[in-house]
Amino acid sequence: MRRGMLRCNQGRYKSFPVQTDDYFYQVVRYVERNALRANLVARTEHWLWSSLCPSRRESDGQLLAVWPLPRPAN
Repeated sequence: MRRGMLRCNQGRYKSFPVQTDDYFYQVVRYVERNALRANLVARTEHWLWSSLCPSRRESDGQLLAVWPLPRPAN
């Protein structure tokens, strides 16, 4: 095996550019709902690592980056 190549990553992960506003919102919804879909929490905002978690937003109020589009209400 070549240096820097991990077997667990081969062919499993793909990336696609986000080219439209609608697709950006779809991707964000998908990521935010992953914990809920996996039955790890009852509500999406209960996931501590989610940007929707109230305690996370109140504690430091810092985001890693500003959204490129306005955040939707839902």
